[in-house]
Amino acid sequence: MTNVEKLEQLVRDLYDAKDPARCDWADWLAQNHVFAVADAAAEVAEQHGARADLARAGGMLHDVADAKMSRFDEAHEATSLVIARDLMQQAGFSEADIQTSG
Repeated sequence: MTNVEKLEQLVRDLYDAKDPARCDWADWLAQNHVFAVADAAAEVAEQHGARADLARAGGMLHDVADAKMSRFDEAHEATSLVIARDLMQQAGFSEADIQTSG
């Protein structure tokens, strides 16, 4: 399993945990938005000779705090960054890749 495949599973697991503090539309985001953005980002990266795996990771992780909290919470952006870094580490991305994505 590749790092990006591991990351996808971790993101799916995070949304599937159904944190009670998240918005009620988080299920819709997980089913209709998060991975569509990831697919589009990877496609654009491939067209331009960039790393599709990092683009896909960025697409999956943009606003990842939506799985844990309201998007209107003041800490949403900072929390997204913390969660994204943690998930990328768990998936086996290098520190250089994490820094590139951040």
